[in-house]
Amino acid sequence: MEDSVNRIGYLMHEFAVERCEGRRYGLLEGGYNFEDLGKNVLAFCEGLRGK
Repeated sequence: MEDSVNRIGYLMHEFAVERCEGRRYGLLEGGYNFEDLGKNVLAFCEGLRGK
């Protein structure tokens, strides 16, 4: 799951650079597994940063 969350963030990063002058935002939906929430949020943010 962590890899797919990172990939979603990275895709948003690529789109933002290509179409939005680098501007971006993040949105989390409900239904979290609280045991994995921290690492998934970190993975998403790293993807959003282009990592």
